Amino acid sequence: MKVFQYVVLNAQGKEIKGTIEADSPRHARQLLREQSSVPISVTEVDASYALNRSFGARLSTMVSSLFSANKDKASIQVSRFKVANKDLVVLTRQISTLMSAGLGLEEILKGLSEEQKHSGTKQMLIAIRARVLEGHSLSFALSEFPRSFSKVYRASVEAGEQAGELASVLKRLADLTEANYQMKQKINQAMIYPTAMLTVSMGIVAFLMIVVVPRLIDTFAGQNAVLPLATRILIVITDLFSVYGLHTLLVLLLLVALLSQLLKYSRFQFVFDSILLKLPIIGSLVRQINTARFSRTLGILYGSGAPIMASLRAATAVVHSLPIKARVELAVKQVKEGAHLSKALKNTDDFSSLTVQLIASGESSGQLEDMLARAAQNEEQDIQFLINKCLALFEPLLIIVMGGIALFICLAIFLPIFELTNFVGI
Repeated sequence: MKVFQYVVLNAQGKEIKGTIEADSPRHARQLLREQSSVPISVTEVDASYALNRSFGARLSTMVSSLFSANKDKASIQVSRFKVANKDLVVLTRQISTLMSAGLGLEEILKGLSEEQKHSGTKQMLIAIRARVLEGHSLSFALSEFPRSFSKVYRASVEAGEQAGELASVLKRLADLTEANYQMKQKINQAMIYPTAMLTVSMGIVAFLMIVVVPRLIDTFAGQNAVLPLATRILIVITDLFSVYGLHTLLVLLLLVALLSQLLKYSRFQFVFDSILLKLPIIGSLVRQINTARFSRTLGILYGSGAPIMASLRAATAVVHSLPIKARVELAVKQVKEGAHLSKALKNTDDFSSLTVQLIASGESSGQLEDMLARAAQNEEQDIQFLINKCLALFEPLLIIVMGGIALFICLAIFLPIFELTNFVGI
């Protein structure tokens, strides 16, 4: 067996140097991984050095193994790390630019890992490079970090590797990731005001129900008079709130937890997604989001030179709604059998007529990539318009509802006060 010098990251993220016996560099990296270490570099040493340091190599291996109390602890810690979307955009663009300049993937990953200041990102890049050095593809290496690289991202990289257009695909992936990030930022910014308004309104109502109303009820309870209907209703609601409020909150939390667990099962998620698609506004929004993602991803992959079937399979992974995904998979099967893409997607009844027309135009003119990008852009504009419309309707609706609740509470409180003289017999 040969002897190799190595530098690894142990379970605590510290660099450890030593030697190890193995048949090959790949075998050495595998042995180090089994010791819950992340290999950074593995270098073969000469025979004389191996003879003199064989005992030291064994001792070093024993010492390094002591750093891992549980097997694969270091790998698990690194795989749980998540790269922020904006950092992922920068990282993807850097890899794409360097690959376009002619640098090898191993060299790129090594250089980027050395430049990283964030320890989590640094260790992730080191682990990805180690997998690449072992002979695995980049898409396989990325699969060990599902929190940082989505299925769509990994499927796109795999399609780019198969087509030999990885640099081009990464550039387009950076554009796609940035566009999705900006979309989320716009939605989050648009939700700030309604969320703050709803929180303040609910806080005011809760304060009235917990502090103000019980005191007034105690005052009215001692009076031998018939209270107004609104006041009696408020008293019943307050009693139920004070007695069963905590229980109701716990039940709601349990229902949410139960729903989140049930959604992990594909059958239940299929039923849940089907219900969402039947809702008036939410259904349209879900359908447009999924079809826009499909069109955008398909345009990126197909435009990068990936085969149409590989591009379709990767784009299908973008679709999160299971009913839509099942229909898209059937459309992909029809395309494989010789049908036109536009006709197959039209049969799903999920894609808008404009999107189908654009795809049909792209197929006939040979500009499918441009037409898919335009279709995705139109869908995204419709999504933004629908979200803005919903928010514009939500704000006045919230004002009306919360104003009605506040008015009811005020009437329930002040009506008995207006009749206070009758309560006291004056």
